[in-house]
Amino acid sequence: KFCCPAFLSGLFCFVATMSPIMPLAVLAGVRVNAEQEARLLMHWGKFTGVRRKPGLFWVNPCAASITRVSLKERTMDLRDFKCLDLKGN
Repeated sequence: KFCCPAFLSGLFCFVATMSPIMPLAVLAGVRVNAEQEARLLMHWGKFTGVRRKPGLFWVNPCAASITRVSLKERTMDLRDFKCLDLKGN
């Protein structure tokens, strides 16, 4: 017999079976944010914020959905573009 109450032995069995899984779950929440991009964070379907700084950050992998948004400037080639001012130039 164990020297501790029955609920602690059940807790020990739970922790012993979860210990190989927990590091994988923690690593699943690590995200990388590159330069010139932002991440939109949503937890349980509600908007919670924007992550703009580059680097590593952690989110709850079960509750979060993340959308990547590029912050790079885009250029467009315009054909003959005329702009009129008040003088008609």
